[in-house]
Amino acid sequence: MSNGVELTFTVDSFASLTGADCTGSAFAGPLDKQFLRVDLVVRTGETVPADYTSIFDTFLWKVRGDDGVVIDEAAMEEDASYCLSVEEDGADLDTWETNSIYNASFVVPQQGPAGTVILEPSDYVSTDRFELRY
Repeated sequence: MSNGVELTFTVDSFASLTGADCTGSAFAGPLDKQFLRVDLVVRTGETVPADYTSIFDTFLWKVRGDDGVVIDEAAMEEDASYCLSVEEDGADLDTWETNSIYNASFVVPQQGPAGTVILEPSDYVSTDRFELRY
């Protein structure tokens, strides 16, 4: 909660997939590339942000493999942002209603068999940093 605004999110699941599993019609990435699907649930409270268009944007997510290699703007790598069909992407997280639940999914490249998915929102939105192991 910041300035009276309530917004929580959870990562519902991680799922490994390859480029061959991608269902997006615009996907043109490598079919043998290892990806990680991230399913989010976002909940709003009584007060929602007027503009949080950049809190969950794909360019804010990073992936760090246990080998130390970091992929910045991970969803933009290897056509990952095109992997899912529009239906699978889920909710558009650009606008918010009070007391609502949104489900959304996105895909990032998997950097090795184990690593960390990182979200760093813009400083004007939040100074928090979120990390989750896969």
